[in-house]
Amino acid sequence: MQPSNIAPAPWSLVGKAFVLLYHFPKAFSQKYGFLKNYQKKSLKGFVGAVMLVDYSSSDIGPYRELLFMPGVCGINGRITFTISKIYVSSYDSVWNGQTNWGIPKELADFSVMNNPDGSTTFDVAMNESIFFHAELQAGGFSFPVSSRVLPFFSLTQQFGDHRYRTRPKVSARAEFSFLRHIESRPEYFPPIHQLNPLAILHLKDLRMKFPLPTIFTKGVTPEPIISPE
Repeated sequence: MQPSNIAPAPWSLVGKAFVLLYHFPKAFSQKYGFLKNYQKKSLKGFVGAVMLVDYSSSDIGPYRELLFMPGVCGINGRITFTISKIYVSSYDSVWNGQTNWGIPKELADFSVMNNPDGSTTFDVAMNESIFFHAELQAGGFSFPVSSRVLPFFSLTQQFGDHRYRTRPKVSARAEFSFLRHIESRPEYFPPIHQLNPLAILHLKDLRMKFPLPTIFTKGVTPEPIISPE
């Protein structure tokens, strides 16, 4: 199946998101985190995240996203993050995400409802069966967040015979939020309802830039094989 929109990096994306920060016990991530071998071997833990994103615009149009990052990893001698499970609402996003940055995106059905009381309901389904449900409430004062305060933030993925290292740029207005309810089916997504988040942020006016990655040949001392970001 070919995408209807082929969009090479770099990308610019605009939207909003909920970011749920966790300390995932290593045993939890190893059992439920859908980790590939390179992620199992490199995982250090510390702070991981679940992200629920609603992009109003991107280089392939609007789409929605649910992802799991198990925590900090040490890959190719660098501290980095990695995504072990991710669903999106657009096949164009699946194909381009895999091709451009090695992100293992899968296609699912999304429903996002902005409720009259200011809360948000976020459902993700496969074959008409909901496997992820979250109800979140945002509020309070807002403050700026930016990847500029994390100059070494990067995302590393292994896909096929290559490893991809990308340094996304992020800016948004954030406000602290809380969970009303969350549940997921472990055959599709880590059962994060078993754990309590460290913090939850609602990102408004979210702007992201995904540049060209640096691509390395798997299992070889890192040498860029395309132009780095």
